[in-house]
Amino acid sequence: MDKADEELGVITATRLDGGTQRITVTVRPRGETQLLVRANMLRGRRAVTDLLAYQNFFTSLSKSIFLDAHLVE
Repeated sequence: MDKADEELGVITATRLDGGTQRITVTVRPRGETQLLVRANMLRGRRAVTDLLAYQNFFTSLSKSIFLDAHLVE
């Protein structure tokens, strides 16, 4: 994780295996019980447009949130 700004709701992380990959995630409240999550990915200097990459990210995020909510370690 490179940066996290709780006030702005932004997290940026970089992975260096097989080339530079960077993801920036923004989180905003949506009503009283929901959050809006947006992710932007870069490989090198190019935007990732592969739908599967985003689906994999949000699937992993969903599983993590579920486990946290149910206190599973």
